[in-house]
Amino acid sequence: MSTRTKLWPWSAAPASAVDFETLYREQLPRVYNFFRYRFGDDALAEDLTATTFEKAWQKRERYRRDLAAFSTWLFTIARRVA
Repeated sequence: MSTRTKLWPWSAAPASAVDFETLYREQLPRVYNFFRYRFGDDALAEDLTATTFEKAWQKRERYRRDLAAFSTWLFTIARRVA
């Protein structure tokens, strides 16, 4: 089962650092490219990407798997960071 279908079962238990690392590696290019395309600045894209993942980790207990895919939730955070 891929992480796209499994995702974090946060509604049942807190995510571990291993879970986060897996999703980070999977979603990092998409989030970075979102900021890179939007602002055209590599350094700014890196900073905003880091901020997005930091906020996702801090707010991980708020993710509701029954309401949206992880990527949808993550990009909501990214849009707010931008």
